[in-house]
Amino acid sequence: MPKRTCLRLLWDSTSKKVLYYFAITINGLQSKNKWNELGAVSGPNQTTDAVLLTSSGFLSRPAEVRYEDTWVTLHKRAKESAIAGEAVDEEVVMLSAHWEKRRNGLLELQEQLQQIPAFLLHLESITSKISHLAADFEELEGHLMHLEDLCGQCEMQRYKQFQMQQVENYKKKKRKELETLKAC
Repeated sequence: MPKRTCLRLLWDSTSKKVLYYFAITINGLQSKNKWNELGAVSGPNQTTDAVLLTSSGFLSRPAEVRYEDTWVTLHKRAKESAIAGEAVDEEVVMLSAHWEKRRNGLLELQEQLQQIPAFLLHLESITSKISHLAADFEELEGHLMHLEDLCGQCEMQRYKQFQMQQVENYKKKKRKELETLKAC
């Protein structure tokens, strides 16, 4: 079985070089720390785990390509995740605003529902007042009819008195005429 070494790298992004590595031999108990300037290797972070080394201690070209491909894939997926996250965030904001409007509508409706018992009591009070007013109007209508009857009787009485007065005046006039005829 070939020796495989797991390496932890410290990456310097300005010089684009690995400054420090910690290597562990997988099929043995060897481990070593080394300050070293290895060849330029591109990568996204300052530290990277589990890179395979050749027996000389440097990254082989296929390992470097796999590392770069992995980094590019991770970077691409991170961008896609960020775009998807922004879309989800926009959707959450829209849904939040939508549900906030609905919640406000429900709160307003609940407030109105809480006012219904007081409104019903007020309506019941108004209804009883209207029924009392209706009874009062009926009583007033009865009184007005009685007053109208009394006015009619008074009118009739006055007309009778006027007629009696005219008859009395006519009788007086005829007596005078009769007396003047008798006196002549």
